[in-house]
Amino acid sequence: MKLYLLRHALIPENENGINGSWTDSALSEKGEAQARDLTGVLSRNTYDLFIVSPLQRTQQTIQPYLDTLGNPEVLVDELVIERNLGDLTNTIKGDGKIEKSIRESGLNKIEWRPSSGESIVDVYGRAKTFFEKIKKQYPNKTLLICSHRNFLRCLELVVLHKSIEDFYIEEPPMPAIIKNVELREYEC
Repeated sequence: MKLYLLRHALIPENENGINGSWTDSALSEKGEAQARDLTGVLSRNTYDLFIVSPLQRTQQTIQPYLDTLGNPEVLVDELVIERNLGDLTNTIKGDGKIEKSIRESGLNKIEWRPSSGESIVDVYGRAKTFFEKIKKQYPNKTLLICSHRNFLRCLELVVLHKSIEDFYIEEPPMPAIIKNVELREYEC
């Protein structure tokens, strides 16, 4: 199985330093341009299946490319949705609210779960479940998964047989956390 991992194009929250989490925002103008520009990059490969999260930004990111194809198979999968920040969704990055909540919990930032949200460990569990599912269902296929920063990082850890403890490590041999419209390839 070959996996292509793609992080969605920019949304207003990305541009304004807001923790968008499950906010179902459309792409920004710059994100729409990124999605159009991505068509050339995506056309260098062939894909048997496209998997996106239920948040519209993932579908919108690949839609310009999908429009160049006949009748591509696109699946929306709840497992590949972004981490739920619960009550801290739409807080401003750097405002200290997340850091304060982590400190008050007494947990490390991987185990910390915001009120009504998910921990990184929870997202890693979803990534493991998703990977096992696609290995069984699509063992000899080429898949493009358009998803979100935290989910894709967890999925990379699963694919690379790494521990969740490596989530925040961004030095070799670990790749940096995926950027918007970055495409990565893995042979599984």
